Amino acid sequence: MKRLFFLFLFITRCLCIADVKVWQCDLQIVELPFIDNENVTAIELPSDLIISPGYYTFKNKKFMVEKGCLRVSDIPYKNEQRLIWNGNLYSFLSGLTWMHTHGYRDVDKNYQQSLEICKKDKLFKVCGGISIFAKKLLENLDIPTRLICFLTLQPWNSYDNGHSCIEVFWDGKWQLFDIDLKQVITINDEIITHIPLVQEVFFLEFYATKNVAMLSYECSYQC
Repeated sequence: MKRLFFLFLFITRCLCIADVKVWQCDLQIVELPFIDNENVTAIELPSDLIISPGYYTFKNKKFMVEKGCLRVSDIPYKNEQRLIWNGNLYSFLSGLTWMHTHGYRDVDKNYQQSLEICKKDKLFKVCGGISIFAKKLLENLDIPTRLICFLTLQPWNSYDNGHSCIEVFWDGKWQLFDIDLKQVITINDEIITHIPLVQEVFFLEFYATKNVAMLSYECSYQC
């Protein structure tokens, strides 16, 4: 039975033609073209999760990546993912959200294990886990980051008592990012901290019956 199984795998792989494709994922997914110019110098794709923008090679294919998340697929053999740090926080966090899906598969994985998963696959964590992971990623880039936890005012249950986000000190101020939900919250087109959001929650809780104006904010998928 084992021989038949391995023979099946061998035949399947022989019938599959490797097809290398490269994508850059930021606010949208863009398939990157390969570069045939011999005068362009490129290096082999590094093993680190976070890399700089530039020219890289994979399986002798040369390409350039600038921002967000890099996805390299060598169907059916190998997949690689990298985060691009080009000095743009929003593009970096956008790339991270492409690597993450809300779920429980990797909730018990530590930081180093999560790094390795991100290089090859989607990372499945809930809000607290992905927020802690993002915080450590940014702190390793010397970017001040803090964990923000919200708790419900409603009676507690066993599965949904709050939510976790991160705040990043960027451009001279703290800014709130919800990595799990892939959102930022803005007031008058400015990314806010948690304080106005909490104030609005209390506002809605205690003054819902009053005839007064509420804060106006919108959620935008910028990260």
